[in-house]
Amino acid sequence: DEGMLLFSVESGNHVFAHDMIRQASQEFVAEKDRGDLLLHISNVLLNQAWGPETEWCRYVAMDIRNSLDAPDNETTRGDLAKLNLAVAKLARERGSLGKENELLQKGLECLESSGMMWKDYRLTHELYNAVIVSFHSLGSYNEANIAIGEVLKRARSLEDKLTAYLYHILCQCDQTRDYSIATEEGVRILNIYGYGIPSSPTKIYMMKEEVKLKMALRKCSYSCLNDLQVTNEPIFSLFGHVMKYALFSSKERLLRIIAWKAIQFALKKGVDRYFPRIL
Repeated sequence: DEGMLLFSVESGNHVFAHDMIRQASQEFVAEKDRGDLLLHISNVLLNQAWGPETEWCRYVAMDIRNSLDAPDNETTRGDLAKLNLAVAKLARERGSLGKENELLQKGLECLESSGMMWKDYRLTHELYNAVIVSFHSLGSYNEANIAIGEVLKRARSLEDKLTAYLYHILCQCDQTRDYSIATEEGVRILNIYGYGIPSSPTKIYMMKEEVKLKMALRKCSYSCLNDLQVTNEPIFSLFGHVMKYALFSSKERLLRIIAWKAIQFALKKGVDRYFPRIL
């Protein structure tokens, strides 16, 4: 046994010196008992994953869980989907985008096989939004667009469609590099949310909107924006990207109108981390 096991200071347990040794050791276990053994190992690993030093235990545990034909009696497919989502978030934080994507897709597979896809609305919606972001980060735009289409078809409210709409524009622009088309599409989507922005604002329209902004500010300077409450409003990200595309396509009037709309929204709802970029 010498050299096959190592003592882990972090966990206080002995571990296999290499994954190949671990895999070979499983061959000595009767096939009928192998699933129970793997399940036990995954449970031990999840219990050991209490801090940054042992977070690798979560990855290994989920690899084991996802390789099993069925969850144990105490773990439903929905629970397994939640575990995949939780570990996927950890993988993204650590920059492991491929692993994140793999775990998210496993989570969706769990919901599909359990018949809970969209019946568990919140979990399905969160997984799909994460999958959209993941595929975009990997440059897999076709796969991202498929997930976007699913969310736009199934989401129950405009608020729930916001991430899908945002990444629809991002994927389109990343694929075509046509900032003018991306601006037009962005304005169309902002108008879905009730902002009523014309594709080609006239001087008269600009004057009216400037008056609205001044009335909203109530003769205060822009410095009053520093006192607004900090909130989490994804619409600011949409504002910001459409403004960027308007800037790159030299649509100055649209750029100003969108900025004014964003400021008026902030005065009502507060600001988020994306708001300074808008200013």
